[in-house]
Amino acid sequence: MTAEHLLLERRTPPRETSRMASVLRSAELPADLLSRAVAHVRVLCMILGAIAIIYAIVTALMQLGILEPRFANPPEVRMWTRWFYILAGAALVLATATFAATHLRALSTDRILALGTVLQVLGALCIATAETLSAPPQFIYGVSWVCVWILSFSLVPTTARRAAVASLLAATMGPLGLAINVALQHGVWPTVQWMILTFLPNYIAAAIAVLTARMVHRLGTDVSRARRLGSYRLVERLGQGGMGEVWSAEHQSLIRPAAVKLIRSDVTEGLSSGEADKLLRRFRREVQATSLLQSPHTVAVYDFGQTHEGTVYYVMELLRGIDLERLVRRFGPQPAERVVHLLMQGCHSLADAHMHGLVHRDIKPANLHLCVLGQEYDFVKVLDFGLVRDAGRGADARLTMVGSVMGTPAYMAPEMAVDGRADARSDLYSLGCVAYFLLTGAMVFSADKAFRMMSAHATDIPDPPSRRTELPIPPELEAIVMSLLAKDPDARPQSAAELASRLEAVPLPAPWTRQRAEQWWQSHLPQVIHQAATLRAEVALQG
Repeated sequence: MTAEHLLLERRTPPRETSRMASVLRSAELPADLLSRAVAHVRVLCMILGAIAIIYAIVTALMQLGILEPRFANPPEVRMWTRWFYILAGAALVLATATFAATHLRALSTDRILALGTVLQVLGALCIATAETLSAPPQFIYGVSWVCVWILSFSLVPTTARRAAVASLLAATMGPLGLAINVALQHGVWPTVQWMILTFLPNYIAAAIAVLTARMVHRLGTDVSRARRLGSYRLVERLGQGGMGEVWSAEHQSLIRPAAVKLIRSDVTEGLSSGEADKLLRRFRREVQATSLLQSPHTVAVYDFGQTHEGTVYYVMELLRGIDLERLVRRFGPQPAERVVHLLMQGCHSLADAHMHGLVHRDIKPANLHLCVLGQEYDFVKVLDFGLVRDAGRGADARLTMVGSVMGTPAYMAPEMAVDGRADARSDLYSLGCVAYFLLTGAMVFSADKAFRMMSAHATDIPDPPSRRTELPIPPELEAIVMSLLAKDPDARPQSAAELASRLEAVPLPAPWTRQRAEQWWQSHLPQVIHQAATLRAEVALQG
């Protein structure tokens, strides 16, 4: 027995052991697969609820004489309707309660799937009882709908043991429903032949459901094992870009969540050996460059590695919040005081990078992430140093793919658009484009083609941001933005530190305080604050 098992036994009360073991079994499955399983249970809840409502309406129409029941005389119809309302009500309550439980964050995924098991068994009981309630059993032929209901749960991933128990109990609801109806109607049992023909398909469906659920569970655990990179397990894909994919991840022993950026081995398929080598060198360079930086406004790098299958990855801090691109697209232009607050943090990261001789080359709103970090609100993190370049090296240090364009055309400095030259002042030009976007909600130039956009940055004079927004912009701030957008690098601020000093001197009608930032997050993105608080609570419990 390992030390971890001993620690778990020492800290865990006996009554919690089985619950935690069950949770750990679910944790073997990928989060996205479990999420789809919960969604599948939710759909089954809606189906059961809809069927209960439809049949209740049909029963009411029979009571009113609009529909004529088959195989039943008036006394039997009265008894049927009385009991069928009870069954329909029970099915509706069961479906509604389970559906509501899938939306409660207080319940774990394993508990929700356990409720799905209860839904499977009790739903089968309601269906089986309703089927034999309307007529003597010996007059009903065909496969029971319980069979279909059981098979509907076969795609919900669960352990073979749980699937077997749930499916066999659901199949047994057929004979139990028959017994209830025989007792209620004071009838006689049908023939053995009828019972075999009616209920055997249910047990066959149960066996199929067990085998299918076991296979789905095994495939899920195989996927989970395949997603392990070193000490980290991939949980959920967050996004996909030119350099690969970004996943949220969990460390095997640390509580701290992380994000993993990786290049799949198939990304290099079709490339020459030289091009593939350049791509991997560029990826490694991003890791090495980012790990050198110490600014708290630069995303932190934790680890780096390569799997046996050739997948290269690095691990960085997981950020909770929203990037500036989505911020403006979703909430519109931002007030000047907030823009100043955000830009100064971006300057802090760039000043650190430039001090190390590194040029980011791809500053844009999507690469500036606005997050909640501990008790700090509106904390900016600069991401994606994948195009970083050592300013002290020659052109052969530009690790690009053949025929590719460095940077993003909508935020590209004129010297980069013309001949690919870049230094620290190029990053400041891009930061000026970000400031323009934050203040106006629009890009500096609009064009439908990348080369037209690059040409505009190289030759066109932009409109002042005050002409493109109704929000007030201090003249001093507008002057700074326009100086950042100068075509000549010598006409721009010469360093991020100089830019930060000028921004700090801008007179603002009201400062962007921590209280204002917190109020904004509480009003617009409260779920981010909830996630941060949940993580702190989990860390405290583990401690």
